Amino acid sequence: MYNESNKEHTVGLTTFRDIFDGNFNISFGYPRKDTCSCCDIMKSEISVLEDKITKASDEEIKTSLAVELNKKKAEKKIHLARSEKFYSIKRNCRKQSNKNEEIEAITVDYQKNLPTPNITTSDVYYRRQLNFISFNVHMLSESTSIFYTYDESVAKKGADDVCSMLKHYFEHILSPSVKHLVIFCDSCAGQNKNFTVMRFLHYMVDTLKRFETVKVVFPIRGHSYMEGDKDMSLINIKSYTETPDDWRDVIKNSRIKPSPFRVIDCAKEVKFETWTNFLSGIYVKKCPMQTRPIRVLKIDQKEPRFVIHKPNYFGSYLKAAFVVHQGKDKKKPQTPSQQNALGELYSGKLPIKAAKLKDLIHLKQFLTNPDSQAFYNSLVIAPQMNEGEEDDIEYADDPPIDEPQ
Repeated sequence: MYNESNKEHTVGLTTFRDIFDGNFNISFGYPRKDTCSCCDIMKSEISVLEDKITKASDEEIKTSLAVELNKKKAEKKIHLARSEKFYSIKRNCRKQSNKNEEIEAITVDYQKNLPTPNITTSDVYYRRQLNFISFNVHMLSESTSIFYTYDESVAKKGADDVCSMLKHYFEHILSPSVKHLVIFCDSCAGQNKNFTVMRFLHYMVDTLKRFETVKVVFPIRGHSYMEGDKDMSLINIKSYTETPDDWRDVIKNSRIKPSPFRVIDCAKEVKFETWTNFLSGIYVKKCPMQTRPIRVLKIDQKEPRFVIHKPNYFGSYLKAAFVVHQGKDKKKPQTPSQQNALGELYSGKLPIKAAKLKDLIHLKQFLTNPDSQAFYNSLVIAPQMNEGEEDDIEYADDPPIDEPQ
């Protein structure tokens, strides 16, 4: 645009950029979204204290407020130092994984549920929609990103589901040469940070010998931005979609460089298994340590009976015994025949609540693809309500509140 309006003084892009960046009082920053609640609280408290100090006339009150203000600033500084340490650990793991093929670091996280169908018809705002679920695994060394996708009629978002998808990733996608794995994930207790996932990782290391070490690093709450979040931000959540397959196409086309996203249809490729029940027959049922304070968790073949952990990124590790279940005589471990079998988690399609199914059938009439209509016809109604009872349901004028993830 500059060259078009100044044809006598045209310049190259580099020259224009240097002048634009260096000679004008213009700055750019990231839009602040989903900011840390702890940071926001401390920022508000500091601002209030500074205002009180300015307005206070008594020197003794000013001194007292100044002491409290310095204390709050020190707390904020420590909080930010801890969050920066998490990102520093992640950067170092990326460098190590680039240099050594036996080391790999990944980030894992669930994306926000996407509504299906996602259409323009106004009725969609007053009707319940099917949840489309995606679980992202991002490899730091190559920036390869995998999306495990399914809808709520296929599986849920519990610990067993996470273990099943991780097992598929370890067996079919992650290079067999990787012997030291570092996992970065948030602290969601129902999905990642729980006893089932910890036992699963210990089973991968100690029993299956898939890895020599596995380390899990949890971020400071509010400072958990990871590469998977960037991957998810590239997906246009306003895209017109009629079925889960349409969402898969949207994800596939959301990135070109460094490589397109790989999308896995869990209904076809992943076997969801009963890991909680299976592991209960091998390990003690009660977790030997509190999981909430843990920041770093490590499992090592050299320490087969323990899980090493620490409540912060600094300091030394603590040990927790993952004692293998003993038989009735408490001397011999259980034999494989005595242990719970690793079975299928879901026997078929999961039922949909009658009220939601009725809404989906209503929205089906606006879909243009006959295959899309057939998909919604194949959904199963929940057993809590007999078929036909949903006809008595009355709908509010306002759209229903989204179900929690």
